[in-house]
Amino acid sequence: MKRSAPLGVAVGLVACSGGADNKPQAQPVTVRQLSMCEGPIPRTSDIGKMVAVRGVLDQDIETVDLVDERCPNNFMGIRYSKGGPDALGCMGNKNSANCGGLSHSGQVVTIVGILRYAAWEAPEKHKDPLMVGSIEVVRFEGAVEWHANNGT
Repeated sequence: MKRSAPLGVAVGLVACSGGADNKPQAQPVTVRQLSMCEGPIPRTSDIGKMVAVRGVLDQDIETVDLVDERCPNNFMGIRYSKGGPDALGCMGNKNSANCGGLSHSGQVVTIVGILRYAAWEAPEKHKDPLMVGSIEVVRFEGAVEWHANNGT
């Protein structure tokens, strides 16, 4: 009986000592930079992954899209995530969390989010506007004014 007590304590110490070191660590999330004008268009293998796209926010009555005058027939659709920022909410209060200074339609902004759709056909085959992808917004970043004279 005296032999089993030290063994039981030793097993208990070994079992408890490793628990603190085995906590899951947050892994860095890779964000793929996409362009609506310069290839490649979003790949279907990127669906469900984090991406970032920069362009001009274009709001009309029914939709808010991301456009780029260098390729006027392409646009990126914008979806809103539950509890995440939305363009209209940001335009009403640009200091809201994850709005990145967005205050109105026509601003250049980077949208970081999850790619939910990718076009199955190359944009150059279309004469009408083509949604090259759709992003579920996680955050807006670096909203700046767009100036036609310098393209920034």
